[in-house]
Amino acid sequence: KKLENEKILLELPSDSALKSRLPIVHKVIYLLFNEGYKSSDGNEIIREELCEEALILTKLLLDCGLYNSDTFSLYALMLFHAARFKSRFAPNGDLLDLGNQDRSLWNTDLILMGNYYLKQSESNQLSGFHIEAYIAHIHCAAKSFDDTDWGLISQLYNKLLLDNANPFVELNYAI
Repeated sequence: KKLENEKILLELPSDSALKSRLPIVHKVIYLLFNEGYKSSDGNEIIREELCEEALILTKLLLDCGLYNSDTFSLYALMLFHAARFKSRFAPNGDLLDLGNQDRSLWNTDLILMGNYYLKQSESNQLSGFHIEAYIAHIHCAAKSFDDTDWGLISQLYNKLLLDNANPFVELNYAI
């Protein structure tokens, strides 16, 4: 009613104004995906519909030309994680850690798409999304848990800790 009464026009911001808002949009999409990947509410551990919405929103940014290198790396990161959905649970429903997942259940199409978008994200500046995507890529590229390049993953977590220390990064680094 206020919009109508005050004749406030809803206009699309300029391209530069839209691009300046990308960092917060990326964070919101990242949080949406994370809530789906490890749900904080209810009985479901994974809420694939939330992850799918985050993927769709990111793809919309890419398709409409409203992106930067972080958009590509965020999309790659989410694709790498989504590729492992079918292997995250044992037949009895127990959550499996990475070392016990059946890699033959990983979605190779999503991994290939993740590789493509990670390549598109190459930039002179690495964000946290880039580093997390590289970590996920290393996991997806390893033939087995034991073949994983843990030294490189450790270096990447170190970089994340230097750039953005927080309890979640510290926990993942410790694991």
